[in-house]
Amino acid sequence: MYNASYSQASFGLAAKKIHKSKGKSCGYYMRIVFFFSSLIQSLIIASLVLFLVYGQPEHTVEEKRLQELDQTVGKLTIENYVLREKEKNLTKHLNITLTVKKTNDKDLFELRKLANISSAAIRTIQIKSAQCEMEKRTSPATRSFNPTFCPDPNESNKQLRLMLQQEADILKMVKANFTQKMGYMKTELENSNKDKDQYHLEAIELRRDKAYLQEELELYQKKCKEDFVASLQGIPNVTKEFLKRIDDLFSKHISFQLTCDKQKNQLENIRENCSSLSREVESKLQSYLDVVGNQFTNINKENSKFVTENKRFREDADWCNQNRSAMVRVNRKVLEQIQLNHDQDTKQLLLESKKCKGENRLNEDLLSVKENQIKMLKDIVNTLNTSLVSCTATKAKPLRYAKHTRCWV
Repeated sequence: MYNASYSQASFGLAAKKIHKSKGKSCGYYMRIVFFFSSLIQSLIIASLVLFLVYGQPEHTVEEKRLQELDQTVGKLTIENYVLREKEKNLTKHLNITLTVKKTNDKDLFELRKLANISSAAIRTIQIKSAQCEMEKRTSPATRSFNPTFCPDPNESNKQLRLMLQQEADILKMVKANFTQKMGYMKTELENSNKDKDQYHLEAIELRRDKAYLQEELELYQKKCKEDFVASLQGIPNVTKEFLKRIDDLFSKHISFQLTCDKQKNQLENIRENCSSLSREVESKLQSYLDVVGNQFTNINKENSKFVTENKRFREDADWCNQNRSAMVRVNRKVLEQIQLNHDQDTKQLLLESKKCKGENRLNEDLLSVKENQIKMLKDIVNTLNTSLVSCTATKAKPLRYAKHTRCWV
C-alpha cells in the first residue's frame, strides 16, 4: 500500500526513455548524395577506362592512315610544283624556239635575196659574154674595112671569162651554202614544230590536271563544310547538359547545405570535382574528335580525289571507245579498199596471164611455121649445091641462067 501510494526516487543506472524525432536526419540525406556522387564518378571513370582501353588500337591505325595520307598529300604537292616548273620551262623553251625560228626565217629571206641578186648578176654577165662572142664573130668583117680601129678581143674575152668563172664559183658556193642552210633550217623547223606540238599536248594535259584538281578541291571543301562541321555541333550541348544535371542534382539539397557546414563543403568539393571531370572529359573527347575530324577530312580528300579520277577515267574510256569505233570504221573502209584493189589487181593479172598464154600459143605456131620454112630453105640449099656441082662439070659450055632450075648452065 505504501509503495503504491507514494512516488519513489530511482537511483542508479536506470534506463531513460530517449525522445526520437519522427523526421529523417541530415546524415541520411548526405549518405544518399554521397552514394549518387560516387556512382556518377565511378561511371565516368569506367567510361574513361573503357575509352582508353578500347579506343587506343583504332587510334593507332588511324594515325598510321593519317601519316600515309600526309605523305601522299606531300607527294601530290611536290608533283604539282614539279609540273608547274616544267610548264614554265616548256614555255621558256617554246619562246626560245620561236625566236630562233624568226631569226632563221630572216636569214632565209636574206639568202634568197642574195641568191636573186647573184642570179641577176650572172644573167647580165652571160648576156655580156654573148655580146662579146657576137662581136668576136663579126670582128673579121669589120677588120677588112677599118683595120686601124679594131681592138684585140683576146684580153677582154679573157677578163670576161675570168669574171664569169669567178661569178660561177661564187654562185656555186652560194647555192651550196643556201642548200646547206636550208637543210639545217628545215631540220630545225621540223624539230621546233615537233617540240611545239609536244608542248601544246603537255599544256593541254596540265590544264586538264589543273581543272580536275580544282574540282577535287571544291568537292573536298564542300564535304568538309557540310558534313563534318554539322556532326560536331552536339559536343558542347552534351557537356552543358551534363553540367546542368549536376547543378540540378545539387540544387535540391540547398537546405541541407545551409544547415550543415561540413556537408556543404563536401558537396562543393564534389561539385567542383564533377565539373573538372566533365571539363577533362570534354577536352579529351574534343581532342579525340579533332583527330577523328582530321582523319575524316583526309578521307573526304581521298574520296574527292577518287571521284575526280573516276570521272577522268570515264572520260578517257569514252574517248577511247569513240576513237576505237572510229578506227574500226576507218580500218574497215581501208580493208574494203584494199580488198577491192586486190580484186582488181588479180583480175588484171588473170587477163594478162590469159593474154600471155594466147601470145605463147601464137609464138609456138609461128615457131613451127618458121621451122617448116627453115626445112624448105635447107632443101633449096641442097638442090642448089647439087646444081652447082653439075654446073662446075660443064665449064666449056657458056653459062646462061635457067629459070626453071634456078642456076647457070
